[in-house]
Amino acid sequence: MKQAMLSGILLLSAMLVVSCSESPQKKIVGVWYPVGGNEGETVTFNSDGTVMSWEGRAEWQLSDEEPLVLSILEDGSLEAEYLVTFISDDEMEFELKGYQGEKQTLKRKSSE
Repeated sequence: MKQAMLSGILLLSAMLVVSCSESPQKKIVGVWYPVGGNEGETVTFNSDGTVMSWEGRAEWQLSDEEPLVLSILEDGSLEAEYLVTFISDDEMEFELKGYQGEKQTLKRKSSE
């Protein structure tokens, strides 16, 4: 009986954690900078699907399923695809799709 009750509590707890976590599309929104790089070279992902960086403006789309694939589009044409891993809510890792091993870590810029 105790075993079944404990299993039920663990299952409900896991469901609560999963249901409360933000979607990747919400998590990516914000201002990010490269770890080990210049904090002035930021990348800003906006909730309207636009992205601004030191290279200019484009659009972004992020898949719902693992592995997360970030697509960068310019004038509707695919420019690049990245595999994205969220290390935490304030840190993510990018890897250019098709180029294993070349990873870049970005941290969320704190609003001061």
